[in-house]
Amino acid sequence: MAARRLGSVRSAEAHPVIVALAIRQTDRMNRGDREPDDVGFLWSLLKALGHSRIVVVDIDDDKLAVARKEGAAATVNGRDPEAAKKLLEAAGGPLYGAVDLVGAADTATLALGALRKGGHLVLVGLYGGEVPLSIVPTIQRALTIQGSYVGTLAELKEVVALARDSKLKQIPIEQRPLEKVSDALDQLKAGTVVGRVVAQI
Repeated sequence: MAARRLGSVRSAEAHPVIVALAIRQTDRMNRGDREPDDVGFLWSLLKALGHSRIVVVDIDDDKLAVARKEGAAATVNGRDPEAAKKLLEAAGGPLYGAVDLVGAADTATLALGALRKGGHLVLVGLYGGEVPLSIVPTIQRALTIQGSYVGTLAELKEVVALARDSKLKQIPIEQRPLEKVSDALDQLKAGTVVGRVVAQI
């Protein structure tokens, strides 16, 4: 999409925040909750909403280094064979909430397994796949699994207000000509894009 402005906010900056605002609308996600983030930038948005301890999960060590530099409480490489154990150790115990920005079977399974009783998983990424779900343990653990696809107009207005109040940290945004879109998609598939790539139309 082309980079446009919503008041003083570029649209490329707004979408990730809408996701974060959608999370805030859920009753179980309280301040101080711990959320893993597979992309590595949502933590800055959640911090603006008052969350104080956020664990970032990614498969790219460079992105994890950026997350630590920007204030993530801890980071875990999702390709580590002991990622599940290290995630719980980094968070200090089971998670209150998880945001899966990949939406693959492996990432969703990791997030579900790390939730505490009453935990909340928000699925955002559209990579695809299936996750076996045992019904009785899901009920006994009182888990909530929620999909988040598009924010509402009210949430968009909150996004703009947050940005205007300078409560959101700028994420890296690179604009590329339309003829470079294929290269950008290859980089996304390889997991080497840091921040966002916006096509100039």
